[in-house]
Amino acid sequence: RIQILFEMVTLKQTLLNNSKLPWILSIIAFVYCIVYFVQIYHNTDIVFNIVHPKPKTKVASFQTSTSIERNPPHEASFNKQDNLLSISTALPDVDSAVQQIKKKNLMFIKTHKCGTSTLVNVFYLYGVRHRSNFALQPYKHNINSNDIRGLLPPRPNGTYNIQCQHGVFNPSSEHKILPKATSLYTTIIRSPVSHFKSAFSFWGGDRNMIKKYGENITYEESMNKWLETYSGVSVGLTLNSASHDLGFAHYSFTGSLQQKIEAFIEHIDREMDLVMITDRMDESLVMLKEKLGWNLTDILYLKRMVARKPERKLKPLSNTTINRIMDRQIIDRQLFDYFNKKFDKHIDDYGRERFAKLVKDFQDVRLRFENKCFDKNRTIRGVMGTETWAFSEYASKNLVCVFLQSRDVQLTKAITQLQLTNDYTKELSNNKDIVFKDMFQKVQSDFMAGLPVFEEN
Repeated sequence: RIQILFEMVTLKQTLLNNSKLPWILSIIAFVYCIVYFVQIYHNTDIVFNIVHPKPKTKVASFQTSTSIERNPPHEASFNKQDNLLSISTALPDVDSAVQQIKKKNLMFIKTHKCGTSTLVNVFYLYGVRHRSNFALQPYKHNINSNDIRGLLPPRPNGTYNIQCQHGVFNPSSEHKILPKATSLYTTIIRSPVSHFKSAFSFWGGDRNMIKKYGENITYEESMNKWLETYSGVSVGLTLNSASHDLGFAHYSFTGSLQQKIEAFIEHIDREMDLVMITDRMDESLVMLKEKLGWNLTDILYLKRMVARKPERKLKPLSNTTINRIMDRQIIDRQLFDYFNKKFDKHIDDYGRERFAKLVKDFQDVRLRFENKCFDKNRTIRGVMGTETWAFSEYASKNLVCVFLQSRDVQLTKAITQLQLTNDYTKELSNNKDIVFKDMFQKVQSDFMAGLPVFEEN
């Protein structure tokens, strides 16, 4: 620091003693130098750990036991004595590595019943491979952005890189966690009818109507009976769910309902760099990849459930019921219409033919990856009565398959342990021969060795 200040004073004297330079030019040059050296000063603090405030949380007492050294690359070893993974690498740490992308950090506002668990696993995999710091509530599935002090602390000398847990969007708090200047803000929404049907079944609406009116009630009748129990505009986990998660009820918009909706959409449009569409999942992931500067293999995902829908849910809904749902989904409907059109504009700006080819390439790679991970001739029981394909022999070698198929709740707990103490030895429920320690070690060491997520040979 003293040397920097000395150089600033010396440079000032050099500029001022040069009679060939006008005074005004000397002053401008000096101010520029001050700004430059202030930036160096702050970077020096970060690199040499001059200042590292301790978060005032219950988890602050945990010590990060990961040892990161500048040893020869591609070395990863497991210390059996203390059950901790010790990674040695010549690669730059996470902050330096992630700076290479256009916006190095990712703020993902997770909406309910929009395929977000699939996306979170993609983001978790990317973060574990790149040793990112996650902003999350320790061991919890949700995040309370109003209580920043309760967040899991990042590793020493680090800043948060990814947030992707459930939580109502609160920009004033989110900006403190991941500043917009260095972070890409994104979320995902779903077509209103499809979204309602999924939420209606998941949150027990259909089950409750069957209990009340008997087994002979049809799925469509069940929906209509449920909708009759609500009056006015409802914003919750079943009706206008996306608007609920994006914080509609927390803003003091004035005017009529329509004016409030328009103000809300404008607000979300200002905050989000990209609003993805569940009904266009592959396109959305490819567009996200382009905006972040990731690779195609960074956005690979696996379908989590393959069970067919019950017979009573297969019959198409009547136009009358569809219109009733659209009327009740008045906020989500307008939100979806606006951002679905804006997504088309993103594609137009990128170039439709060029983008279509990129999506096709991604779909081909993703399907080949899925066929390698699963034995599609066999299914197994999943959580909550679901079914999924059984893992293939290839999945025992490429643990990315297991990672992407794990429940995000399990991964959240394991990542909490990884970021706190690097102790994540719990067995995976869907494969008793593999523990999170093995899986995390494998995906990290493969990344350090320069191996892609998926190799066909």
